[in-house]
Amino acid sequence: MQDDQLFSRFRRWRDFTWRGPRWSWLVIAAGILVLVLACLLAAGIAGLSQGFTDRQAAIQVQVDDHLARGSHLVDAGNVSRAMAEYQMVLQLDPGNAAAQEAIRALQATPTPEPTLVFSVQAPRLLPPSAATPVPTESRQPLVSDVIFQKAEAALEEGKWLDVESFLDQLQALDPSYRADEVVNLRFEVAFREGLGLVNQERFEEALRALDHALSIYPDDLRAQEQRELVADYANALGTWKADWSKSVIFLQKIYDRHPDFLDVGERLPVALEGWGDEEVTSGQWCEASQHFGLALALAYSAETEEKQDQAADACTRGLGPPTVEAEPDRATGAKLPAVSGPGRIAFASYSSEFNRWTLFEVPMDDPVPVAALIGGSQPAYSPTGERIAARSQRGDRTGLVTMAPDGTDEVRISTFSEDSHPSWAPDEVQIVFESNREGDRRWRVYRTGSRSGGETMLDFGRWPAWGPEGSQIAFQGCDQRGNRCGLWLMGTDGKGTSQVTDVPGDAMPDWSPDGGRLVFASAERGGSWDIYIVEIDTGSVATLASSPGIDAHPVWSPDGRQVAFLSNRDGGWGLYVAGVISGQVRMVTALPGTLPDWFDAQISWGPG
Repeated sequence: MQDDQLFSRFRRWRDFTWRGPRWSWLVIAAGILVLVLACLLAAGIAGLSQGFTDRQAAIQVQVDDHLARGSHLVDAGNVSRAMAEYQMVLQLDPGNAAAQEAIRALQATPTPEPTLVFSVQAPRLLPPSAATPVPTESRQPLVSDVIFQKAEAALEEGKWLDVESFLDQLQALDPSYRADEVVNLRFEVAFREGLGLVNQERFEEALRALDHALSIYPDDLRAQEQRELVADYANALGTWKADWSKSVIFLQKIYDRHPDFLDVGERLPVALEGWGDEEVTSGQWCEASQHFGLALALAYSAETEEKQDQAADACTRGLGPPTVEAEPDRATGAKLPAVSGPGRIAFASYSSEFNRWTLFEVPMDDPVPVAALIGGSQPAYSPTGERIAARSQRGDRTGLVTMAPDGTDEVRISTFSEDSHPSWAPDEVQIVFESNREGDRRWRVYRTGSRSGGETMLDFGRWPAWGPEGSQIAFQGCDQRGNRCGLWLMGTDGKGTSQVTDVPGDAMPDWSPDGGRLVFASAERGGSWDIYIVEIDTGSVATLASSPGIDAHPVWSPDGRQVAFLSNRDGGWGLYVAGVISGQVRMVTALPGTLPDWFDAQISWGPG
């Protein structure tokens, strides 16, 4: 009973003190929670909206910038670069009507596009995902596609530099774009350029191009074969007339593989006959008969057949060397001794085998080239012959240097790679040279110390030659207005100029020892590069040496009786000497190597 009463009291107390949650408070709490969630959601949406707006604004800034640059380039006539700018707009905003209209206008322009070098920066922002892409059939090609197509077109047109430029742009824009095809294009550029240079007889440059192709695809059989053929041919030219036996070996290698390569079929019998002639002079009649016979088998000649008969007869009879008579003077008919003369001649040639320049000396009493300096070209003896100036071909020592003839006591007198063709003053204290080192690339004549440097610009012009009396410098130039071009004289301070010849192509002057004449080369007087002499007082010009080939870079002998010059009149480059009175021309020696740029050469005849 008591328990029931106690339980009844507890229940009354509980009902009085705990009334449970009311519905109004639940509604309020739920409202507050919903409000908080709504605020958070609104803030997130606002942030996303602002980010999207900022992103669109950034893209629009780039779009406006590309549109403005494209418009400016159109006004300037740079159609290719303008097209690239509008293509960039379409990558950022595929539906941009202004860019599409501009591209259609450019494509409709009849004026052909110039080949231009331009740079395209990769976009840093992508179009928003919400942007509606233009239909596939109206989408413009990407910049990468345009550049690649231009590279392919330039390859077919033989514009090698343009191809490389387009491929460089493409790699900068997208290194992974059609990577294998880009490599193939680079190989084809190098390979085809090499073949083109071969056809232009620029063999050293051809070898460098083919080497570049092989650096891309070392196992390519086409490039390997062409490289071997060109190297053998260049070596054949390098030994032409200097060593007939070596020329035959190189030419025979080519002939056995490709008898129609260049003029090998014509050169090989000439080299064989030359080898036979050489053997005749030393009494090797049997060997000469054999080589004359091989020459006849390749190309019949009645003269060669007669030589073979004589050599075979002499071989049977066991005769000794024949007696060689002197050649007659072309004017008087008198017998003259073989052209030799005092002193020594310096020249330089390039070796493709060792990839370097070498300066050689040829003593006139024993005309065999002797290597005097590695890495030098354009030699110039001082008047006493105790020093020599040269153009350094070493990458770490560009410019002009002076030194002893054996290469010791070297002094660097200029530091620009463009400085070239030095000429000594009679006192050996100063030197003049030419250079196009300035930004306008115009040729100027400078004077500097032979040991101390300190340059002075004298005048605009080329090929300076300091006169033997010390007061005048001969050079190729024009008057102050750029007219009346030819050979000129000026004082050692660059003043007091006077004109000697009026043919613009007259170049490479050298003074006679008595100071009364200039010998020079010109291509505008006889249709090819020939050697001439002009009397300074009268202006009278006479031809000294001419040939269908190139005769250039003449220099006087110390006694004034002869002139040496470089020529390819016999196929390969060689050193020749002409008698000033007789006009008799003899080859002194073939160059042991080649001349990648014959126009840039120089020789010097110094005292013994």
